[in-house]
Amino acid sequence: MAISDLDLLRCAKLVLDHYGEDADSRAERADELLDCGDVEGSGVWRKIGSILEATPLAATGGPDGLIGREEAR
Repeated sequence: MAISDLDLLRCAKLVLDHYGEDADSRAERADELLDCGDVEGSGVWRKIGSILEATPLAATGGPDGLIGREEAR
């Protein structure tokens, strides 16, 4: 089952809300899942990690700014 881009953004926001500046380190979860054989879960976490790396908190206005524009659609 594919996860939409909006759902990935929402997941990234939840990670940011919970972990703040340490959110990038949670993307390491992808490696943990891959080691356990969960290829699909690992792929999802890699995408979330990419979003977190490409979207610094300062550029988004904090975690709330990450998906504000997407939710308006």
